Amino acid sequence: MTEYTTPFSGLARGLRIAAAFCAAALPLIVVAAIAAPQRGAPVTATIEAGGLPPGWGAALALVYTLLVSMALVELCRMLRRVEQGDAFSPAAIRHFRRFAAWLSIAALAAILLPAIAVLLGAALAGAGGARLDLDGGDALFLLLSVLMFLIARLFEAAARYQEDSNGIV
Repeated sequence: MTEYTTPFSGLARGLRIAAAFCAAALPLIVVAAIAAPQRGAPVTATIEAGGLPPGWGAALALVYTLLVSMALVELCRMLRRVEQGDAFSPAAIRHFRRFAAWLSIAALAAILLPAIAVLLGAALAGAGGARLDLDGGDALFLLLSVLMFLIARLFEAAARYQEDSNGIV
């Protein structure tokens, strides 16, 4: 792998640093919000649980945040390749595909886990029904993450066609 500077190297480096910071900071922020004393603290953090018991909301927030952090780690790996001028290599495409897959899993978790928790809570409480709140933003997030996964698959196919083309010449 040859390392050289491309027009995208600086942008890729900046994005990689931002993604690495977010991948590390997001779980720490959620853990701090869960563990921080809420009364009398100079700064407090709250987790919107959507009507779920606070412990359940905290657990769902932590799961979701860890999934997003896993996606950001793969994005960092892909951006490192772009920095090195290796944007369309099989390794870079593989990291982009993994990024899109982790992001899709996080989007599904954001939709399904709260719904499952609400239904489970209603069943445990013996309630005759449950109210589910669905957000259009979550559906859009899922759509965009699946679209990124499709783009990664298209990049893989293009790389294979490029290899075949290079083998013919």
